[in-house]
Amino acid sequence: MFQECGGKPEGRVSDLAAGGFGHNSSSYETHRPGYTPQAVSIIGRAVAAVAAVGDATRYTVLELGAGTGKLTEQLVKELTPTSRYLAVDPSRNFLAALEEKSLGVETVVASAAQLPVAAQSVQAVVCAQSFHWFSDPDSLRSIHRVLAPGGILVLIWNKENLNNDWRQKIFQQRLQIKRRIGANTSEIYYTGEWKNHIDRCQLFSLREYHDLPGVEFRGSLEKILSHEATISCYNALPPDEKEAYMEDLRAVLISWPGLDPSDMEIPYTTELYVYVA
Repeated sequence: MFQECGGKPEGRVSDLAAGGFGHNSSSYETHRPGYTPQAVSIIGRAVAAVAAVGDATRYTVLELGAGTGKLTEQLVKELTPTSRYLAVDPSRNFLAALEEKSLGVETVVASAAQLPVAAQSVQAVVCAQSFHWFSDPDSLRSIHRVLAPGGILVLIWNKENLNNDWRQKIFQQRLQIKRRIGANTSEIYYTGEWKNHIDRCQLFSLREYHDLPGVEFRGSLEKILSHEATISCYNALPPDEKEAYMEDLRAVLISWPGLDPSDMEIPYTTELYVYVA
């Protein structure tokens, strides 16, 4: 059973993240893609390199914003049997879904700004599809505190290409909803504010950057809409309003000239950063 630390960790993360993800674990697990074997292998090698020279009593990996374990279940296969893995997330529901996978990892409910582990006790902090939610100075200092000297911070995102055609309509609707709910634009991955924050804090130096081919994500219109319904801004809406937006998007895409609603694709690339503390 996961541990719970620091009172109400959901209260210390973005309202959009807490409201948009906290009670949506089943849908997120079903409709969000995983990560490419190439990207996971790069992370595994980076972790192995620091683990080889580190203290065996430390956590090998602290995965921050682990969610339902989309990356966790892939990354544990790249590690040695003696590796210690701690999955951290502010959502109890998401970690409960992760625990159901029986991956042999420890879990704890906590926020990035208040990590409940000792100073210099972690060899690698890994954030998959999550760092843009907690790139604030308090969280960056917290991450730096727990990393051993020479430890690494690994950031990975599945990056959608929504710049053309019908895909742009999806992106435009997301922006419309984010304005409607007053979302903090600094917490949107595509603005790049998260990178400005990490550059300004001067606690980490960039060691590696990889721009890689992404996962294949294609299927029917309903598959595309089910994925879209996991995006945080939609889940911050009242249910009837969320459904209205989904129906509007469905109507636009069904009538899009030349688009086959039984075979749609959203192209992805993978962005991967390795920073050293």
